[in-house]
Amino acid sequence: MIEVCQLPDGANEAWDAYVYRCPEASHCHLSGWQRVIERSYGHRALYLWAREDGEIKGILPLIRMRRFLLRRSLVSLPFLDDGGICATDEPSRAQLYEAALRLFEEQKADVLDLRHRYGNSLDIPRLGSKVILILALADHPDAMWQRFDAKLRNQIRKAVKSGLAAAWSGREGLSDFYEVFVANMRDLGSPVQSRLFFAGILDEFVVSA
Repeated sequence: MIEVCQLPDGANEAWDAYVYRCPEASHCHLSGWQRVIERSYGHRALYLWAREDGEIKGILPLIRMRRFLLRRSLVSLPFLDDGGICATDEPSRAQLYEAALRLFEEQKADVLDLRHRYGNSLDIPRLGSKVILILALADHPDAMWQRFDAKLRNQIRKAVKSGLAAAWSGREGLSDFYEVFVANMRDLGSPVQSRLFFAGILDEFVVSA
C-alpha cells in the first residue's frame, strides 16, 4: 500500500538519495532548497513523499507562499524552473497529486503551481509560459568551440581580450556577483532576488575549498 506523508525530520539524506537515482529529478528537487527558501524568505516548506513497504516511490517538494495581491500559493518549486512530482510509477504519481490537492484545500490556497520539466500522465492543465533551453556539452572544449557560430566565437574572443575570466567562488565573491546581478535585473525591469537567497544557496550547496 502506498503511503503519502510529509517529509519527517532527519530524512533529508534518504530524500536526496532518491533524487540522485530518479531519472525525472533534477537539482531543484534536492532537500536543501527547503532550507534556502525558508531561511531567506520565510516561506514554509511542505515536502511530500510516497513510500511503499519502506521504499520511496515518489517525491513532491511544495512551498507555501503569498504572492501578488496576497494570493496563497503552493508552488513546486518557486524561484526555480523545475521541481514537480517525481515518481517511480504512475500510482505513486497519482497519490502524490491527490495529496497535493488535499493540502491545497487544507491551506485554503488559491493556486497550485507544479513545475514539471517532462510530460506525465496527470490530467492537469498546462500553462506553457516557461521555456527551458538546455545545451548539451561536448566531450572536449575544441568540439564545443566548433559548435558555436562565428558571431558567438567573436564575442568570446573579445571578452577574453578584454581580460574577462571565469572563476569559482564562495561567500567571498557574493558581493561582486550581487552588484552585477542587481544592475542587470534593474536594466531588464525584473524583480531582484534577495541577497540572503544567494547566500543561502552558497551555504547549502557550495563546499568551500
